[in-house]
Amino acid sequence: MGDHQSGEYLRTGAPPASSVPYHSEDGRESSSKVAQYHGDSSSLKQTNGLGNGQHHSHKIHKEKVIAIARVWNEVESKRKRTILAGQFPRYLYFVIIYLIALQHQKSAEPYFELRSSLSDLFVTSKYIDPMTKVTKSFEDISTVEDVWNWLENGFLPSFYELYWSNGEPKDDYYRTVLQQQNRIANGFRLTQRRSALNQDCVLSGKYGSFLPYCYSDLGVDALVGAVDTSDFGPYYNKAKYHYMNNYSSGIVDSGYVVELRSTLNDTAKKIAELKADRWIAEATRWVRVDFAVINPSLSLLGQAELIIQLSVAGQARPEFRASIVKTEQYLDTTRDYIQIVLEVLVLVGVLMYIIGDVKDMCMLGVSAYYADPWNVLGSLQMMLFLIDSITWLVIIVDPVRRGLTVDLGPATPNAAQSRDVTRDAITYSGTSPSLAASVFTMRSYFCIQGLTLLATVLRLLKYMMAVSCLSALVETMVLMQGTLVQFGTVIMVSNTAFAYMGYVLFGDNMPEFHTWDQAFFTLFATLLGEGINYAQLYESNPQGAGIFYVPFVCLYSMIIVHLVVALIVEAYQVQQSQRSRPVSGWRQFKDGLFRRFKPLRKYQYGPKGAKRYNPGGGADGVGAKGYYEEPDNEALYEALHDLLDWTLPGAADVEVTADELFLGRPGATGEVVIQGLKAKQLGPDLVDFIFRRFDFCTRWQDPPPAEPEFMDLLRELQRQVRVLTDAHALCQRKLDAVIAGQTM
Repeated sequence: MGDHQSGEYLRTGAPPASSVPYHSEDGRESSSKVAQYHGDSSSLKQTNGLGNGQHHSHKIHKEKVIAIARVWNEVESKRKRTILAGQFPRYLYFVIIYLIALQHQKSAEPYFELRSSLSDLFVTSKYIDPMTKVTKSFEDISTVEDVWNWLENGFLPSFYELYWSNGEPKDDYYRTVLQQQNRIANGFRLTQRRSALNQDCVLSGKYGSFLPYCYSDLGVDALVGAVDTSDFGPYYNKAKYHYMNNYSSGIVDSGYVVELRSTLNDTAKKIAELKADRWIAEATRWVRVDFAVINPSLSLLGQAELIIQLSVAGQARPEFRASIVKTEQYLDTTRDYIQIVLEVLVLVGVLMYIIGDVKDMCMLGVSAYYADPWNVLGSLQMMLFLIDSITWLVIIVDPVRRGLTVDLGPATPNAAQSRDVTRDAITYSGTSPSLAASVFTMRSYFCIQGLTLLATVLRLLKYMMAVSCLSALVETMVLMQGTLVQFGTVIMVSNTAFAYMGYVLFGDNMPEFHTWDQAFFTLFATLLGEGINYAQLYESNPQGAGIFYVPFVCLYSMIIVHLVVALIVEAYQVQQSQRSRPVSGWRQFKDGLFRRFKPLRKYQYGPKGAKRYNPGGGADGVGAKGYYEEPDNEALYEALHDLLDWTLPGAADVEVTADELFLGRPGATGEVVIQGLKAKQLGPDLVDFIFRRFDFCTRWQDPPPAEPEFMDLLRELQRQVRVLTDAHALCQRKLDAVIAGQTM
């Protein structure tokens, strides 16, 4: 339908050339009678300059009434879908650019490959325990003795790869290269953290003399709690090892540190010395072996951390971490130039969306604007984008990577090499580099990006409502938004209670419940079909298994799950009862394209009997060559939006005839319930179009009450006469009796 011609059509009221049967939206021919309104008998005479007072012939459906509220809902729904359809390509274009830019920023594959390479070399690789002759790996560490055996027999041979696979010694550069690609930045270092003796722990008076030493457990990588910072050492030097306070861009990396940058033999001797000094003792809570590498092929810096946590219960828990960042955030490559352009486009798009949102907010008001939950989601999305942008700027100016220095080895004039390349090092403030601060910022950035992606996808659902065949699920979710909040609250409260219950009953025997947060997420996994079963609970606590399992299953499986299904079905039924008539996505796309581009309108097919405009000057009317010309949804919206007060009780049930839609309908007290299209200077042909276009909203008028049959009237008259006759006879007898008594 032409956007520019529709308003003119509503104002002129030019009638169609003929009256023919019309088709409803689904293409079926209507069988309703078509009447002609002529002269004063039709009450649809054009006046006030809209037809020069002349009478016109119109197709008006006198025997039908139309549910005007349903027509309004259809028009408003189509208008909203039209607006969303216009916004959707822009938003989709923005989302595509954003996703490509985010993929360029992350490039997860090389990060994963470098991490896997270091893990394969130091975590899963095997060595032979010299005491037990058993094959072990880093993951098998369970005692302090295992720590030393792994350092001497597992870590050092892998860290110092001095020979090629054919037995030849490596060149100078490759003596400090792992897996033939990753050069070691500056040797490796050992770090430990210790808990203070007899602090934050209670010695029982009864058992205090039995073992008068206690240590408290430490949290957050042994940085929180009663941390011991005093010097310690062997009997011959009690202050041999000192606590060092290290800070890397705000990240605490303190502890007792031993730097090991020498050759294999010197390093082996130093480790043997540490072992003899009982460097790892009963006060040790946390031990770490870490080193940094650089991969020039991938332009990546990596820091590997092999950590052993020693609990106060005597348990050793090995853990591997890898921190990987790019050597420079932007390199002189085509890929990085493309990334910069994409990031600028995303930032421009965000600013444009923010400006548009601010304009809408100023026009509607803050309260009215945020009454729509989609606007709340949009503002949240834009706020997350701004936080992302600020965090990314922090990553670009990362002080850790900018503070790294390359220290080349000393000159060797008497050797073939100009310098001793084996003593090259990459340092930060004179020590081995730590990438913890950079990785923390990077991970924070991508965590925020995860929330941004979630908001972006949820907002994409809004534009799915533009396609009627895809909008059912989204509209159902919108109807359920209040119910979903209530359901989520119930789930969180009940899951919290059961998590505490599981922690109390099974925390001492099952790793799934050994902490409250672990128990909480274990129960969530159980809801999805994973997690724990009754046999595992019974094995851990036979008395408490039934107390926990039966209420859990009854509440979730028998009540909450079925309740959720019922709520979804109810919301879906409500949505189906409220939704407009479904239209195929192809038809929406085709009609929208035709309306957008005027030369294509001649290929558009409207309802049968629709007017076509002939731009060549020929006769207008049905069958004329040209494009389809009828009022569009925007014009119908302007015509109907104030036809009556849609907020009044009973407005949704109002049905009107063609006369009432054109002239209006007064209320019982003289109030105008329906304003009528004539008061808006709109022609009667619009009434015809509304009845024809929204035929699915019409029904036949109720027939007048049936007149009683003539014979029924005669029978009723006979009955009344008989009653009167009987009454007259009775009166006559009484009068006769009275007269007879007086005569006697």
